[in-house]
Amino acid sequence: MPGLKRRCPNIYNVHVPLEVAQHSCGAYAIVAAFIKHLAFAREQCHAPLSDLERLVQACKQERQLRQHTGRRLRLKASTRKAIKFHDRLSALIRLAANIPFAQLQHGGVWVLLGSSVTRPREVYCFRFPSTTDQQGTPDATCAWLTGLLAASEKAISDASRRFLRTLIMQHEHITEWDDTPGPTKMFLLCKTQEGALEAAPEGFVARRAFQVNLRKAFQVNIIIGSQATEQQASPGNCDVEMQELSQRMSAQMSLTDAGGCRRRC
Repeated sequence: MPGLKRRCPNIYNVHVPLEVAQHSCGAYAIVAAFIKHLAFAREQCHAPLSDLERLVQACKQERQLRQHTGRRLRLKASTRKAIKFHDRLSALIRLAANIPFAQLQHGGVWVLLGSSVTRPREVYCFRFPSTTDQQGTPDATCAWLTGLLAASEKAISDASRRFLRTLIMQHEHITEWDDTPGPTKMFLLCKTQEGALEAAPEGFVARRAFQVNLRKAFQVNIIIGSQATEQQASPGNCDVEMQELSQRMSAQMSLTDAGGCRRRC
């Protein structure tokens, strides 16, 4: 209709200086920690993934005990849904390990929440430093081990906690976080330059000239690097780079049954 003004989506920038992000293993740990946090913070399930892992482990142990006695373990519907949610979320986190972080210097990693990958409600865009080690090259194994030695488990764990603390502190600046989207779908995407990869990473599907409609969404750009300066999240403008992507790869996971977790967790 004439006279209607197009909505400008809110775009926020969050800067997090982390040394471990210079290594593929550190970058993966940050993305994995964020996916776990997002599922709980945005109420896809009313329990942290660690609690679901304990539930799954307890159910497996109980099932093994009953098998010895010849009895069948019958789980409540809410428990079955919680286990299904855990399995799908864990599968998505494992897929993140296949992302070639070393080849994302001019791209990034996106986590989307919404019913459709082309029309999400929430967009989280990760930017990693250009010095990330060369995972995915012929010397991938050596590079991965080198990165793992340089970024110890303790350093990675500390960096993940610092990263999550930074996000939590930005809650008051990102007004959309006051509301929750309800049970929905989660998508994991990554972007590289055209021709940078011979094939899409395992579990991903290559998509060219792919666009995302942000008309009803908001975007949080998470810039991670050793030289980044911590700043408050602030709304950006309408110039959305995601509309100009030439290649992107996506993996989809349905979380529409998260309501079962809500009763149990």
